[in-house]
Amino acid sequence: MKKVYVEVGGAISVREETDPELKPRHYLTDTQYSIISAGTETTHIRNQQKPGASEARRIGYSNSGIVRERGEGATLYQPGQLVGCYGGGWADHQSVCVTPETLVSPAPKNLTPRQACFAGMCTFGLNGLRLCNMSFGENVAIIGMGLIGQLTSQIAEAAGYRTVCLSRASKLLDLATELGCHGVVNAGEDDCVEKAKRIAFELGGPADAPGRPGGFDAALICSGSSDTNRDLLLAFDLIRDGGTVSIVGGVKQDFPRGPFFERQARLVVARAAGVGRYDPHHEDEVEPIPHSHVRWSEGRNCAEVLRMIGDGKLNVDRLITHEFHISEAANAYDTILNKPKDCLAVLLKYTD
Repeated sequence: MKKVYVEVGGAISVREETDPELKPRHYLTDTQYSIISAGTETTHIRNQQKPGASEARRIGYSNSGIVRERGEGATLYQPGQLVGCYGGGWADHQSVCVTPETLVSPAPKNLTPRQACFAGMCTFGLNGLRLCNMSFGENVAIIGMGLIGQLTSQIAEAAGYRTVCLSRASKLLDLATELGCHGVVNAGEDDCVEKAKRIAFELGGPADAPGRPGGFDAALICSGSSDTNRDLLLAFDLIRDGGTVSIVGGVKQDFPRGPFFERQARLVVARAAGVGRYDPHHEDEVEPIPHSHVRWSEGRNCAEVLRMIGDGKLNVDRLITHEFHISEAANAYDTILNKPKDCLAVLLKYTD
């Protein structure tokens, strides 16, 4: 099989390796497409350029594949079936994967392999939204309109929330409008908070009042500006009294007490795709989490976003900006690193 690595020094390589060994309650899949996580994987490349790097690193965590073989006890999916696979160490950028049943999701019959590879990528914003505990008709601000922000905005709208998107890139705001959000505001403008809260009020949110700040029911931070807390402070300014700030991206978490205290606000941090992530019992040992204990585990979140794509509620095709064959993986990362403003969803293809 072919597998992508970040070498010591940051170069991208594609190695030939033997196929991974099939395990009980796992599926061996022939990868069709994988999607590059620009933020996470750019960070890995930069870390590999630092003095402490000592060995090559595997990358990737969201792909689509055709089931070739099932391990003992794996019964949910059939050979020949298209599935979405999720999880670093399983759904890497490689042509053959072995993934635990808890991290494999069925693709609806009308999905293409290109669409199914978004299974893991879509779940981060979905998990961030679930943590806000909002009700139908409430208002949410989405800060950062890169790939995760664009996906999250669509999911929020499909769930019945009214979404206002904030970004410093006009082109991304135009795309968010095209994809159905209720409003957009340029976050680079001095009066962006005032403009956004005015839209929130028009959509049924509360106005500012003495002792009771108005604004959005929740604000999700989907940007990855880990060197600044700018977007975190912006989120505090946008939410109403008792509102929630949900961190989905890698924003710097450094903030004063005042904005929280004034609003008696709630801060939550989304852990990747949801409950079960990094739990060795759920992932390595393939222990399912009963619905009665946790309705939306990471795997069930993956399955839900694939259903949303199939139902036409989540347009991922519009977000694909580049596609490269796995043999051209170095060119894919070169594009992401050197032309980031031109990139949203960058896919690797594994079939000729």
